[in-house]
Order: sequence, then structure tokens, then C-alpha cells
Amino acid sequence: MAQPLPGAVPPTASRPDRYGRPARRVTPTLRRWLVAAGLGLAVALTALFWIGSRSGVDAGVTRLAVVSDHRVDITFELHKAASATAVCVVRARDASGAQTGYAQVAVGPAGDDTVTLTHHLVTTRRAVTGEVTGCRLADD
Repeated sequence: MAQPLPGAVPPTASRPDRYGRPARRVTPTLRRWLVAAGLGLAVALTALFWIGSRSGVDAGVTRLAVVSDHRVDITFELHKAASATAVCVVRARDASGAQTGYAQVAVGPAGDDTVTLTHHLVTTRRAVTGEVTGCRLADD
């Protein structure tokens, strides 16, 4: 067997000058804190985007009456600022889900923040459902 050269480093010895300092490990406690902070940030950003995307108008159908093969009466409740004007889209669908009627309904300023309105929607054939698909504040 050959003799090692004088000053040679055995292969199992550490060489900090060659490889640098060992990498710092993330402790389990630090990892938990980082995960919790990331989740908190995600929830906060989601809430901010949700609040920012709201239009200040909310509506929902409270009553639907199928009057004939060519008309439905859609009663809906609208929540908006009393001084604001809103435009809501109402539509009716038949049993297959196809749209049978569509209208944009403008709701002007009212004495209260909640307005209940019935719209007589003309349809092309018998509808089985009616809905308010969305409302927005009108551009004044």
C-alpha cells in the first residue's frame, strides 16, 4: 500500500476552506412561523381583493311568478345607497336552461337603502326560472 504524501488531507476530513460554511438549516419552529405568515398574507390579500371587487350593490330574487308562456314576473330586493342609481340584469330560462328573456332594469334613487321591485319580463317561450344575474351602479 502506498504511503500518503506529507501534508495530504485524508478523504474523510472536512475542508471548510474548500466548501465554505455549512448551509443554515431552517428549524421546525421557524418553518411553522413562515407557513403561518404566508397563510395570513394570503387570507389578507384575498379579503382585500374581495372587498375591492364589490360594486356597492347587492340583489336577490324574492319571488317568481310564471304568468304565461310569454311573461314572468320577477320580484327582487336591491340593496344600494339610497341616493344611487343601479342597473340590474334580469333574465328568464326555460326547462333546458336556455335563456328565454333578458332585460336591464334601472333603479333610481329611493328613500331607503333597500328597494323591492317587480319586473314584468317578456319571454320568447315558457320560462321556469328567473334570476338577477348582477347589478352595478349606473354611471351618472
